[in-house]
Amino acid sequence: MSYMYYVNLQNSSVHDTSGIYIGCDITGACLTSTALFNNFLPDNYWASTEIDPTFARSFNAQHGIQTPFDGKANLFYAWALRSGDVAVVPLPDTFWLFFCCLLGLAGFALQSLPRNINSNFARIV
Repeated sequence: MSYMYYVNLQNSSVHDTSGIYIGCDITGACLTSTALFNNFLPDNYWASTEIDPTFARSFNAQHGIQTPFDGKANLFYAWALRSGDVAVVPLPDTFWLFFCCLLGLAGFALQSLPRNINSNFARIV
């Protein structure tokens, strides 16, 4: 979630890379870009990492920080994410591959048909 927040969405954090407090914009929120996400709120989200039975990691999207949080009974948001970027399948390439496979199957089907229907009919009669 942090990768998406910082790299994909180009948001900042309330702290710099040294851990020094630098603040955010005038509203106090570092979440300035949500791109195509309509429901990405500046609030806490549960992360998938459990520290121990009483602690779990959460990501604060308002300030751009990830912290351990005690008390798993809190009502935080959850967002199902896949680690890493998911590549998009290019449709034109997929279409041409499928079309070529269909042509190949049609070629095999034509090879299995009899070459001369009249000669086969004459042998039967």
